[in-house]
Amino acid sequence: MLKKKQNDNAVRRYMSTMAQYRKAIGQNPALTLNAYCKMRHVYYRGLLEWMRKEGIEKPVHKTGGALKEK
Repeated sequence: MLKKKQNDNAVRRYMSTMAQYRKAIGQNPALTLNAYCKMRHVYYRGLLEWMRKEGIEKPVHKTGGALKEK
């Protein structure tokens, strides 16, 4: 179990990561949350668990198939 101070640091990091990820998918719609977490060195499963506890939905990104021209 995390201590209060450690938990606060994790929450701040997760909130920052989500805010920056939402901006990043505006520029690159194919960017996945998992890939973004790897780039930012954020524990993906920890972020998902925090999101579940907070009731936060995972932002929807466009897949490669949605980006193809017809």
